[in-house]
Amino acid sequence: MSNLFVRLHPNQEATEVANANVFFKENNIDGYKTKEDFKDFVNRLQANDLEKFELLFNYMGKNFPINQVVRMKYDHQTGEMVTWLKFQLPNALQNIRIVCDEDILRLIQDYQLGDFQNGYSLEELLLEAGFDLNTEA
Repeated sequence: MSNLFVRLHPNQEATEVANANVFFKENNIDGYKTKEDFKDFVNRLQANDLEKFELLFNYMGKNFPINQVVRMKYDHQTGEMVTWLKFQLPNALQNIRIVCDEDILRLIQDYQLGDFQNGYSLEELLLEAGFDLNTEA
């Protein structure tokens, strides 16, 4: 896999980890993934799926509501489990397809119920998980 951060932000440098450690089971009994599981999950994402995953965290960080019941479905074209999310933006609805598993689905459902407050970006999660975002992964 090529450099994740460069794939997402080709002209920027990675910043330091903030409060992303609560996402991980190593630091929080109610966390969503272990760091190793998160790394494996992210490494399996195609470039367009990684962009959508980053968009998920951006929208959650802005507290945009999700406008439907969230369900995981099998995508017969790709063979992946996915969910379609309909975010209510200030002046539009945005549908995005997210590759997910049970842990990511629980994260999204917790967000929808108000039980998860996203105060960090995907970049911060990647750093906390141990990705070296400024070099090849």
